[in-house]
Amino acid sequence: MSHIKDSGLRYFLSENRPILVITLLGRIDQFTIDALINCKTEIAGYDDIKYVVFYCRDVEAITEDAIDVLVQIQSEIRARSCALNFSALKPVLREQLLAAGIIRPDEVSNNMQGAISGFSPDAMNVKKVRVSGHGRYG
Repeated sequence: MSHIKDSGLRYFLSENRPILVITLLGRIDQFTIDALINCKTEIAGYDDIKYVVFYCRDVEAITEDAIDVLVQIQSEIRARSCALNFSALKPVLREQLLAAGIIRPDEVSNNMQGAISGFSPDAMNVKKVRVSGHGRYG
């Protein structure tokens, strides 16, 4: 079992083609940028995905100094012609990211069901999303 510092970021990648779910836990800040960059690298290794959900229910904070990496991840996902959704953001974080133009209003949902149902009909045919990777710690 790994120990996570208060300022740590933990993430899990789960996929069931054509959906990739990135579960984020902890803080996204200057101290966890390396973990976010590792996450970005792992995302690039997933082929045949059309839909990407960032599941953020347990994200405590997102600071300005880490926004650039988050924007890079989004840009790379969009460059692959994937639909993108941020699910279960705390209201304060949702407003922060929307106000800054970091996320788009049509890419936000309250929960995982809302995220998946917001994608096209072929995403709705996926019955389960299974964890295919290991958690990473920053």
